[in-house]
Amino acid sequence: MSELEMIIQKYLSKDGTAITYSDFEQQEVNKLFHYMGIYERPDILSIYDNKIVAIEHFEFDSYKNTRKKGSDFKIQESFIERKMQNKINSELKTKSEIVVHDEIKNTSNLQQYYDNFKKVFLSHIDNIPEYREHIKQDFGKEKNIEFWFFAEDVSPLGSYYIKKENPTPRLLLPFSKEIIDILRKHKEIKGMIFGIYAMNEYKLVLMYNDDKTLNNLEKNEYFKVNNEEFMSFTPQTTGFAIKIPKDKMEVETN
Repeated sequence: MSELEMIIQKYLSKDGTAITYSDFEQQEVNKLFHYMGIYERPDILSIYDNKIVAIEHFEFDSYKNTRKKGSDFKIQESFIERKMQNKINSELKTKSEIVVHDEIKNTSNLQQYYDNFKKVFLSHIDNIPEYREHIKQDFGKEKNIEFWFFAEDVSPLGSYYIKKENPTPRLLLPFSKEIIDILRKHKEIKGMIFGIYAMNEYKLVLMYNDDKTLNNLEKNEYFKVNNEEFMSFTPQTTGFAIKIPKDKMEVETN
Protein backbone atom coordinates (compact mmCIF):
# COMPACT_ATOMS: atom_id res chain seq x y z
CA MET A 1 0.00 0.00 0.00
CA SER A 2 1.39 3.40 -0.98
CA GLU A 3 1.64 6.25 1.52
CA LEU A 4 -1.20 8.06 -0.26
CA GLU A 5 -3.44 4.98 -0.11
CA MET A 6 -2.68 4.64 3.60
CA ILE A 7 -3.54 8.31 4.21
CA ILE A 8 -6.82 7.99 2.31
CA GLN A 9 -7.77 4.84 4.22
CA LYS A 10 -7.03 6.32 7.64
CA TYR A 11 -8.06 9.95 7.25
CA LEU A 12 -10.25 10.44 4.17
CA SER A 13 -12.35 7.29 3.81
CA LYS A 14 -14.99 8.46 6.30
CA ASP A 15 -17.00 11.64 6.63
CA GLY A 16 -15.42 13.99 9.14
CA THR A 17 -14.18 17.48 9.78
CA ALA A 18 -10.60 18.70 9.91
CA ILE A 19 -9.20 20.94 12.64
CA THR A 20 -7.85 24.17 11.13
CA TYR A 21 -5.54 26.84 12.52
CA SER A 22 -5.79 29.10 9.47
CA ASP A 23 -8.52 30.65 7.35
CA PHE A 24 -9.14 28.01 4.67
CA GLU A 25 -11.69 28.14 1.89
CA GLN A 26 -13.60 24.86 1.79
CA GLN A 27 -13.23 24.70 -1.99
CA GLU A 28 -9.45 24.98 -1.70
CA VAL A 29 -9.27 22.16 0.85
CA ASN A 30 -11.52 19.98 -1.30
CA LYS A 31 -9.28 20.48 -4.33
CA LEU A 32 -6.13 19.83 -2.33
CA PHE A 33 -7.33 16.37 -1.29
CA HIS A 34 -9.38 15.52 -4.37
CA TYR A 35 -6.48 15.88 -6.82
CA MET A 36 -3.82 14.08 -4.78
CA GLY A 37 -1.85 11.49 -6.71
CA ILE A 38 1.07 9.17 -5.99
CA TYR A 39 4.52 10.56 -6.77
CA GLU A 40 8.05 9.84 -5.63
CA ARG A 41 10.23 12.47 -3.95
CA PRO A 42 7.97 13.97 -2.74
CA ASP A 43 5.36 11.33 -1.91
CA ILE A 44 2.25 13.13 -3.21
CA LEU A 45 1.37 15.75 -5.80
CA SER A 46 -1.96 17.58 -6.01
CA ILE A 47 -2.25 19.43 -9.33
CA TYR A 48 -5.00 21.97 -9.90
CA ASP A 49 -5.56 25.65 -10.83
CA ASN A 50 -2.24 25.80 -12.71
CA LYS A 51 -0.24 24.92 -9.60
CA ILE A 52 1.38 21.87 -8.09
CA VAL A 53 1.05 21.20 -4.38
CA ALA A 54 3.96 18.93 -3.43
CA ILE A 55 3.29 16.99 -0.22
CA GLU A 56 5.93 14.99 1.64
CA HIS A 57 4.69 12.55 4.27
CA PHE A 58 6.62 11.53 7.36
CA GLU A 59 5.96 9.90 10.72
CA PHE A 60 7.10 10.74 14.23
CA ASP A 61 6.21 9.68 17.77
CA SER A 62 6.90 10.60 21.39
CA TYR A 63 8.92 7.51 22.31
CA LYS A 64 12.62 7.21 23.02
CA ASN A 65 14.48 7.42 19.73
CA THR A 66 18.14 6.70 18.98
CA ARG A 67 20.12 7.20 15.81
CA LYS A 68 21.16 3.54 15.60
CA LYS A 69 17.94 1.81 16.59
CA GLY A 70 15.25 4.37 15.76
CA SER A 71 11.92 4.61 17.56
CA ASP A 72 11.57 2.48 20.69
CA PHE A 73 7.85 2.16 19.90
CA LYS A 74 8.60 0.67 16.47
CA ILE A 75 11.20 -1.65 17.98
CA GLN A 76 8.77 -2.98 20.58
CA GLU A 77 5.99 -3.28 18.02
CA SER A 78 8.20 -5.34 15.71
CA PHE A 79 9.33 -7.54 18.61
CA ILE A 80 5.73 -8.30 19.57
CA GLU A 81 4.85 -9.12 15.96
CA ARG A 82 7.78 -11.54 15.71
CA LYS A 83 6.81 -13.07 19.05
CA MET A 84 3.29 -13.66 17.78
CA GLN A 85 4.53 -15.16 14.52
CA ASN A 86 6.91 -17.49 16.35
CA LYS A 87 4.08 -18.67 18.58
CA ILE A 88 1.90 -19.33 15.54
CA ASN A 89 4.66 -21.31 13.84
CA SER A 90 5.37 -23.42 16.92
CA GLU A 91 1.92 -23.98 18.41
CA LEU A 92 -0.79 -23.69 15.76
CA LYS A 93 0.02 -27.17 14.47
CA THR A 94 -1.37 -28.67 17.68
CA LYS A 95 -3.87 -26.01 18.76
CA SER A 96 -7.02 -24.76 17.07
CA GLU A 97 -6.41 -21.15 18.08
CA ILE A 98 -3.79 -18.93 19.72
CA VAL A 99 -4.21 -15.69 21.65
CA VAL A 100 -1.22 -13.60 22.71
CA HIS A 101 -1.49 -10.61 25.06
CA ASP A 102 1.34 -8.13 25.43
CA GLU A 103 2.12 -4.53 26.34
CA ILE A 104 4.26 -1.82 24.77
CA LYS A 105 6.34 -0.20 27.48
CA ASN A 106 5.69 3.53 27.53
CA THR A 107 8.98 5.43 27.10
CA SER A 108 7.45 8.68 25.85
CA ASN A 109 7.86 12.21 27.18
CA LEU A 110 7.22 15.76 26.01
CA GLN A 111 10.77 16.67 25.01
CA GLN A 112 11.16 13.50 22.95
CA TYR A 113 7.88 14.34 21.23
CA TYR A 114 9.25 17.72 20.15
CA ASP A 115 12.75 16.45 19.36
CA ASN A 116 11.56 13.51 17.27
CA PHE A 117 9.34 15.78 15.21
CA LYS A 118 12.10 18.34 14.74
CA LYS A 119 14.68 15.77 13.62
CA VAL A 120 12.48 14.26 10.92
CA PHE A 121 11.04 17.63 9.88
CA LEU A 122 14.45 19.22 9.32
CA SER A 123 15.70 16.23 7.34
CA HIS A 124 12.76 16.61 4.93
CA ILE A 125 13.14 20.39 4.66
CA ASP A 126 16.69 19.77 3.40
CA ASN A 127 15.20 17.82 0.48
CA ILE A 128 12.99 20.64 -0.84
CA PRO A 129 15.51 21.89 -3.48
CA GLU A 130 15.82 18.34 -4.84
CA TYR A 131 12.04 17.89 -4.85
CA ARG A 132 11.60 21.17 -6.72
CA GLU A 133 14.05 20.20 -9.46
CA HIS A 134 12.48 16.77 -9.80
CA ILE A 135 9.01 18.27 -10.30
CA LYS A 136 10.31 20.82 -12.82
CA GLN A 137 11.95 18.05 -14.83
CA ASP A 138 8.67 16.13 -15.03
CA PHE A 139 6.20 19.01 -15.41
CA GLY A 140 8.18 21.95 -16.74
CA LYS A 141 8.78 25.32 -15.12
CA GLU A 142 5.49 27.01 -15.92
CA LYS A 143 3.42 25.85 -12.94
CA ASN A 144 3.66 27.37 -9.49
CA ILE A 145 4.95 24.84 -6.95
CA GLU A 146 3.84 24.86 -3.31
CA PHE A 147 5.45 22.65 -0.67
CA TRP A 148 3.45 21.07 2.13
CA PHE A 149 4.30 18.45 4.72
CA PHE A 150 2.00 15.74 6.03
CA ALA A 151 3.33 14.95 9.52
CA GLU A 152 1.73 11.92 11.13
CA ASP A 153 1.95 11.38 14.88
CA VAL A 154 2.06 7.58 15.21
CA SER A 155 2.46 7.58 18.99
CA PRO A 156 0.22 4.70 20.12
CA LEU A 157 -3.24 6.04 21.03
CA GLY A 158 -2.14 9.65 20.44
CA SER A 159 -0.48 12.48 22.37
CA TYR A 160 -2.29 14.65 24.93
CA TYR A 161 -1.85 17.10 27.77
CA ILE A 162 -3.86 17.84 30.92
CA LYS A 163 -4.10 21.14 32.79
CA LYS A 164 -4.87 21.22 36.51
CA GLU A 165 -7.74 23.61 35.97
CA ASN A 166 -9.26 21.30 33.35
CA PRO A 167 -8.65 17.55 33.86
CA THR A 168 -10.01 16.63 30.42
CA PRO A 169 -7.20 15.33 28.13
CA ARG A 170 -6.59 17.62 25.16
CA LEU A 171 -4.84 16.84 21.91
CA LEU A 172 -1.22 17.91 21.67
CA LEU A 173 0.51 19.08 18.50
CA PRO A 174 4.25 19.81 18.04
CA PHE A 175 4.09 23.58 18.37
CA SER A 176 6.98 24.38 20.69
CA LYS A 177 8.65 27.77 20.32
CA GLU A 178 11.63 26.14 18.65
CA ILE A 179 9.45 24.48 16.02
CA ILE A 180 7.46 27.65 15.39
CA ASP A 181 10.78 29.45 14.84
CA ILE A 182 11.78 26.80 12.29
CA LEU A 183 8.49 27.34 10.43
CA ARG A 184 9.04 31.10 10.44
CA LYS A 185 12.49 30.60 8.95
CA HIS A 186 11.29 28.33 6.14
CA LYS A 187 8.67 30.27 4.24
CA GLU A 188 9.15 27.91 1.29
CA ILE A 189 6.80 25.65 3.25
CA LYS A 190 3.30 26.77 2.34
CA GLY A 191 1.44 24.65 4.86
CA MET A 192 1.33 21.70 7.24
CA ILE A 193 -1.10 18.81 7.53
CA PHE A 194 -1.01 16.78 10.73
CA GLY A 195 -2.47 13.31 11.03
CA ILE A 196 -3.34 12.49 14.64
CA TYR A 197 -5.24 9.92 16.62
CA ALA A 198 -7.93 11.70 18.63
CA MET A 199 -9.16 9.36 21.37
CA ASN A 200 -11.19 7.12 19.09
CA GLU A 201 -10.71 8.39 15.54
CA TYR A 202 -8.09 9.68 13.14
CA LYS A 203 -8.23 13.42 12.53
CA LEU A 204 -6.57 15.90 10.19
CA VAL A 205 -5.18 19.26 11.31
CA LEU A 206 -4.45 21.91 8.66
CA MET A 207 -2.51 25.15 8.88
CA TYR A 208 -0.84 27.65 6.60
CA ASN A 209 2.72 28.59 7.41
CA ASP A 210 2.01 32.32 7.57
CA ASP A 211 2.64 34.99 10.20
CA LYS A 212 -1.00 35.26 11.24
CA THR A 213 -1.26 31.54 11.97
CA LEU A 214 2.10 31.35 13.73
CA ASN A 215 1.32 34.42 15.86
CA ASN A 216 -1.95 32.82 16.97
CA LEU A 217 -0.20 29.55 17.79
CA GLU A 218 2.29 31.39 19.97
CA LYS A 219 -0.65 32.60 22.06
CA ASN A 220 -2.04 29.07 22.37
CA GLU A 221 -1.60 27.12 25.59
CA TYR A 222 0.49 24.57 23.67
CA PHE A 223 3.34 26.95 24.51
CA LYS A 224 2.67 26.50 28.22
CA VAL A 225 2.60 22.69 28.37
CA ASN A 226 5.29 21.15 30.58
CA ASN A 227 6.45 17.56 30.92
CA GLU A 228 4.25 16.90 33.95
CA GLU A 229 1.20 17.86 31.92
CA PHE A 230 2.17 15.66 28.98
CA MET A 231 0.05 12.52 28.71
CA SER A 232 0.30 9.35 26.65
CA PHE A 233 -1.16 5.90 27.04
CA THR A 234 0.42 2.49 27.55
CA PRO A 235 -1.07 0.34 24.78
CA GLN A 236 -2.13 -3.24 25.39
CA THR A 237 -1.86 -5.54 22.39
CA THR A 238 -3.71 -8.74 21.56
CA GLY A 239 -2.82 -11.12 18.73
CA PHE A 240 -5.20 -13.83 17.58
CA ALA A 241 -4.77 -16.70 15.13
CA ILE A 242 -7.13 -19.58 14.28
CA LYS A 243 -6.48 -22.76 12.35
CA ILE A 244 -8.73 -23.20 9.31
CA PRO A 245 -9.12 -26.83 8.19
CA LYS A 246 -8.16 -27.46 4.57
CA ASP A 247 -11.63 -28.65 3.67
CA LYS A 248 -13.02 -25.27 4.77
CA MET A 249 -10.65 -23.47 2.44
CA GLU A 250 -11.82 -25.22 -0.72
CA VAL A 251 -13.62 -22.95 -3.17
CA GLU A 252 -16.32 -24.36 -5.40
CA THR A 253 -16.20 -23.19 -9.00
CA ASN A 254 -18.79 -23.61 -11.74
